[in-house]
Amino acid sequence: MSTQGAAPIFEANGIVMVSHSNTFADLPNLGPNIFNRVVVEDPDFEDWNQAIGSLVSVEAWEADFLDQYGRQPDELAKYAYDATTLLLTRIEQVSKLNGGNLEIDRAKLATAVRETFDFEGVTGQLAQAYNGKRLKTLAQSIQLDPFTSTTLGEAWDWVDEDSTHWSLIDRPGYLRIITQEPPHNWLLRRTPDGDFEMRTHLYFTPTENFQFAGLTVFLDAENHFSFGRAFCDTSAPNCVGNGIYFDHIEGGTMIGSNFATPTSVPDEVYLRIVRQESSYTGYFSTNGAQWIEVGTHGIGFEPAGIGLFARNQDPASEIPADFDYFVLLHQYLKVFLLVAFYE
Repeated sequence: MSTQGAAPIFEANGIVMVSHSNTFADLPNLGPNIFNRVVVEDPDFEDWNQAIGSLVSVEAWEADFLDQYGRQPDELAKYAYDATTLLLTRIEQVSKLNGGNLEIDRAKLATAVRETFDFEGVTGQLAQAYNGKRLKTLAQSIQLDPFTSTTLGEAWDWVDEDSTHWSLIDRPGYLRIITQEPPHNWLLRRTPDGDFEMRTHLYFTPTENFQFAGLTVFLDAENHFSFGRAFCDTSAPNCVGNGIYFDHIEGGTMIGSNFATPTSVPDEVYLRIVRQESSYTGYFSTNGAQWIEVGTHGIGFEPAGIGLFARNQDPASEIPADFDYFVLLHQYLKVFLLVAFYE
């Protein structure tokens, strides 16, 4: 029986706990309220743990531990250290003082942990999957743009750019794209090989047909997927007002369902598209922690890029779409995996 040092936090019966020894999503249903000596078998753990153990940062931390405590740390202590450091950092991030009392919003804390993509720990880069599990970043590429700079990174390219309708300074820490009728701004980066996942966190409040913003899988204006928040009030079931929509356009024609989905939060949404082989599945969340599957589209074109968009159709008002970040997750090719394990 082996364990995987990964997900740092579980919440059960209102108690947030640190766990350094597993990432099994259903553990709260299998173990007692305090997960003492609960282990979950993970056939991939041993190789991953060996690679982590060879990191210079881990060797230095273990030497410091030995110097301070006079003994070697146990095998999983490095994961507990990183999990605790991450948790305390996120508590500091979301907590506030109220009349001398420290208040911690648990929902905000859970979201802050799940929005971890590039936290530098002793055991390397910490990044969380959508379900709170730690990603094995020695084998997985994580490309994050938090839009904190005043210039876009080199990985990005515009299609049909209108520089008067986007900004990185109007709302610092966000990419703002102003909706407009076509042609409009598509912000794209290269489509990775193989399966991948991309995410964003969007503030956008559409009120008129057809204001739309979110994630895109793009070949050209006549062939693309558009997934995100939009306003549509023409007729059910294709329209649910301000909701979540997943459009599939090929040859300038809508293909299949747009999966119109209502949501109770009118101005904020977390979005994910997951590609598995030739299928693309869209998910959304109102809090960054619990995710709802919207639908899946197959693809009949080879995408030239993936990224972000905001647009209008018809004479709707131009409104801002504010993107908090963009994250791309995908597996390294095997040759890079070997380099990462042994460099």
